[in-house]
Amino acid sequence: MNEVRSELQTLQRDLGKVRNDLGDLANALYEAGRGSADTASREFSDRIKQLNQAYASARRRGDQMIDTFSDRPVASLIGAFAVGLVLAGLVAMASMMKRS
Repeated sequence: MNEVRSELQTLQRDLGKVRNDLGDLANALYEAGRGSADTASREFSDRIKQLNQAYASARRRGDQMIDTFSDRPVASLIGAFAVGLVLAGLVAMASMMKRS
């Protein structure tokens, strides 16, 4: 009978240790998840800032181009026509090469 009682007490101590270990594991997983979420949030914020900076830069360049086109409309028209001719020539060459 004493042997059974002794084994029961040992089992209770072991279960207590397992309970503590599971609690420690749960806390460690929680902290790891929270750290990952914080890291992901910071990275997302950084990406948003980069996108906003890129948008602002593109916007400034677009405004500069509009100003240039407004200041020199004839030169802009000639430039656009020249670019169109070059692109048309490239498309025509690619079409001929496919047929060969």
